[in-house]
Amino acid sequence: MGRVRKEIDETTKQGIIDDYKNGVRTPEIKAKYKIKDVAFYRLLKESGVPRRPNGPPKGTKDKRNEERNQKIVKLYGEGFNTAQIGVIHRLTREGVSKILESAGVKVHQGTPKEIKAAMVVDAPTHTIGELVQKYDVSAGVVRKTLRDNNVKAHPKRASDQQRAISEAYVEGLSMAEIMERFSLTGSRQIHSACAATGTQRRETGQRSPSTMQKIRGGK
Repeated sequence: MGRVRKEIDETTKQGIIDDYKNGVRTPEIKAKYKIKDVAFYRLLKESGVPRRPNGPPKGTKDKRNEERNQKIVKLYGEGFNTAQIGVIHRLTREGVSKILESAGVKVHQGTPKEIKAAMVVDAPTHTIGELVQKYDVSAGVVRKTLRDNNVKAHPKRASDQQRAISEAYVEGLSMAEIMERFSLTGSRQIHSACAATGTQRRETGQRSPSTMQKIRGGK
């Protein structure tokens, strides 16, 4: 005995057809009306509704690109450089520049030689991140330029906590005391703070003054 085909009432049929014609995604229609693939496509065929082509509706891609381009222009106006915008929208710097230029936005220009020369001059007082922001180039370009010219960028600027940790280190507190005071999880954070502030680390095996005082006091 064959399976009995479940009939769909006219109201449901019309709702399915209207949603399909209005561009509602097929999975959403099938979930909404609890209808299976076979019944869904049979209904379209019997109702004389032509099937949509695969992929997004015509014009959708152009609309999305237009919205993306507007966001790119806005970000550039807010101070983001082409490298940063490229990361956000998964585009190359050249691709971002073309979009900006097509929108009538003047993109920061300059010959590579002039930009590189300026970066070398600014390097001692600017971090790599600051050079990237100022000259609208990638971090890789900055590092290669400085390496080719045997110049180092200004070290990463220390945070207030890193400066406080370094001061405690210079004062002679032991590693354990510093970790307890600043709720640190390991000595690596102390070493990073010292590196960021240019603080010279104690030699391996050298005891801190506070540790030496405890030892003397216990004798």
